[in-house]
Amino acid sequence: MATLRKRKGKYFADYRIDGRRFRKSLGTSKKMAELALKDLEVKIAKNELGFEFLDALLLNLFDEYLKYSSTNHSPSTQKRYRAVIDHVKAFIKQYPYITKVSHVTSKLIEDYKAFRKKEGVKNRTINIEREVINSMFNLSIQWGYAKENPVKGVSILKEDKNKKPRFLSVDESKKLLANCGEDLYPIFYTFL
Repeated sequence: MATLRKRKGKYFADYRIDGRRFRKSLGTSKKMAELALKDLEVKIAKNELGFEFLDALLLNLFDEYLKYSSTNHSPSTQKRYRAVIDHVKAFIKQYPYITKVSHVTSKLIEDYKAFRKKEGVKNRTINIEREVINSMFNLSIQWGYAKENPVKGVSILKEDKNKKPRFLSVDESKKLLANCGEDLYPIFYTFL
């Protein structure tokens, strides 16, 4: 669990919690360092050194994420993320007991996917929404609102990659040629 290391006359405890590495100075006395190391190992075993997190309200997380999006994303992306959040809010209204970030589980995300599928939404759109929700929960961990990301275990839906190409109709072709400039007309005429 934790190892004792000596460097420049000082003893340090080297340990990991939730995949993150920590070092703690234990002083210059070997006996005191060994006692402190044992105490540290007991606390790690009892999970008393874990990180505290604020179990935020889900609606607050949505608002915070949209504020983050308004600062860090383009207007079209912001619009898309707002639409995803609105869909999630509509879905969660079915479950009045889900009010906090910690109430969201992988099963709930799977149910959300089924809900959207029932509405006739394409798999690609559902996968994009899954990625937005995943991003939101990754940020919630960074912000200390959650311990883990419930989207992590949720599978991606299979998308239809074998779409047949769609060709322009005669009217669409005429419209394209009428609206392209003199320079592009011969090129598009040749393509068509």
